[in-house]
Amino acid sequence: MINVRTDVYLRQVGDPADRFDDVLSRADGYAKAGADCLFVPGLLHLETLSRLVEASPLPVNVMTGPGGPTIAELAAIGVRRISVGTALAQAAYAVADRAARELLTTGTYTSLEPNVSYPDLNALFS
Repeated sequence: MINVRTDVYLRQVGDPADRFDDVLSRADGYAKAGADCLFVPGLLHLETLSRLVEASPLPVNVMTGPGGPTIAELAAIGVRRISVGTALAQAAYAVADRAARELLTTGTYTSLEPNVSYPDLNALFS
């Protein structure tokens, strides 16, 4: 499986008016080179994604997270793979940041609640 990536939207490459055509051009070249999927992080506008799904020679994959379209919305327009990228790690670091600030300021640790119990977490690896 070759999942090719273009960061045209994520990195805001070029003129915004030209990005869609740029991604389609890249998708065409990637498809001709044997790629299986097109990964377009940074593009979450449903109308634009729908147009891309229709026009792309490859199945479209996206990266989403808080504030992005739901899985149902993305599936409904034909997105084939959905990633949350670094969102899970960022959420974990946010909890660690809140807990450290709480420990240093109030000496409490309620920001660590709720959590997965040790037995439940351990059971995931059995």
